[in-house]
Amino acid sequence: MIRRATDQDVSGLKNIWEKCFTEEQEYIINFFNNCFPYSTTFIIEIDNTIVSCLSILPSHASITTNNSNIRIIGGYLYAVGTLPEHRNNGYSRRLIDFVKNYCTKLGYTFISVFPANESLYSLYDNMGFNVVLHALKNKIEFALRNSFQSNTLQHVTNYDNLFDQYKKQSPSQILLFDTSLNDYIICDLKNKSCYIQTNFSRDFFIFSNYIEKTKTIETVGIIPPQILKESSVLYPINPSLNSTEVTYISPITSNFRDIENQNIIKRGLLFLIDHNYRDQLENLFLLFTLE
Repeated sequence: MIRRATDQDVSGLKNIWEKCFTEEQEYIINFFNNCFPYSTTFIIEIDNTIVSCLSILPSHASITTNNSNIRIIGGYLYAVGTLPEHRNNGYSRRLIDFVKNYCTKLGYTFISVFPANESLYSLYDNMGFNVVLHALKNKIEFALRNSFQSNTLQHVTNYDNLFDQYKKQSPSQILLFDTSLNDYIICDLKNKSCYIQTNFSRDFFIFSNYIEKTKTIETVGIIPPQILKESSVLYPINPSLNSTEVTYISPITSNFRDIENQNIIKRGLLFLIDHNYRDQLENLFLLFTLE
């Protein structure tokens, strides 16, 4: 039986999260405090036990059609999981098929998903998620090898401003989550112990983790402000402290079919409900990814 989850199902859902996704309690608490109330979760229950679940998160995109900008509504498929002892029964597929009908009845235009690994792309493709989203993987070189020092780092305290910069400067063709999920994504940043550094001679935004045990800095990503305005996002990496090259990802500014570039990467999939917007939707850029 498939039904929508309620607050009374949180305990059973936490069991799936711990066995399928993570045992880190801060991530689980973040989901149930800041995401679950603002999204829709469906479950399969067998003998009063929740054995499979998925969530659909509210999202939208602004696209240009007939010289006009329009806002289209979609869903983001998230946290698809089945208890290990109940796998190979087709429960996830049943839930996904159910969600397709649910989103169609709501008038959604698309459903997006960011597969956790490359092997899942073919699995979702077999379920109709056959529009592949892309991005450019870029590298930046910088000269200041010895700039990663703890006394030059400032702990980020105003995540709201940091987060809003992305959304306020987003051009059309960007896939965004509903603002009700801001706290969820911001809390995720806080859990990663983000630091920001802006005192490079070329004024870069540096996101790093300070590892207390080893007294070292792990660089997570780097974005120059002019790129930030073009809605680029961090591409997680862990270069050595002496690295002079870091990576970020950005939208493809022209049709990727016309680009011969080995740095084009996959960045999600779409299931199209309204095929009238296929040309615009296949060029969407997924700004933030949740696996």
